[in-house]
Amino acid sequence: KLCHPDDLEESKRALQACFEGRSEYYRFEYRMRHKNGAWVWILDHGKVITWTQDGKPEWMYGTHQDTTERKQAEAKLRENEAKLRLMIEQSPLGVCINGLDGTFVSVNPAYEALTGYTEEELKKLTFFDITHPDDRPENRQLFHGMTVNESVSFRMEKRYIRKDGSGRYVIIHAGPICDPSGAPLFRLALVEDITEQKKADEEHETLRGQLAQAQKME
Repeated sequence: KLCHPDDLEESKRALQACFEGRSEYYRFEYRMRHKNGAWVWILDHGKVITWTQDGKPEWMYGTHQDTTERKQAEAKLRENEAKLRLMIEQSPLGVCINGLDGTFVSVNPAYEALTGYTEEELKKLTFFDITHPDDRPENRQLFHGMTVNESVSFRMEKRYIRKDGSGRYVIIHAGPICDPSGAPLFRLALVEDITEQKKADEEHETLRGQLAQAQKME
């Protein structure tokens, strides 16, 4: 009567398995109606300790452990993880996670669009493979400093070589994902495409140069 209706059938199946000797212990987590009317989560352990002469369960002992706080924390964690996944998936910035060897662990759709590679294709590469050769030395130095915990994060402007061979200018904001002791496990990077801005700056500089040259001629 106290068990939540949605958990009752599964609880009955677990109990029946115990009664029939198919499992030694009964163990099930379910919702139980509290005296105040609220639902609380209970972890129930039990075992049949005596049987009738004809082999039917007679007495059973068990324990109830209130796991409401843990279940609520797990639900909150799942909710936060879902929100984070949604934010990453819909972010206009490229987001990627790399291993300490530079290999790709995961990327979002914006990163795929930026590089022209699918996530599965990127997982066969390192981020050095798609970095312009002239920018690799600085990128390696900054990345190495982060992985040995010399620096917490770094910002870098560099060029990507897309799958089709074209280039894109980007700004990378990168930092480590660490374990509880502070040791780096992965690298998280936010990547902003600034190609159009760079083109506009170059055109502006060209115009300024042409204007300066014309003024000299006058």
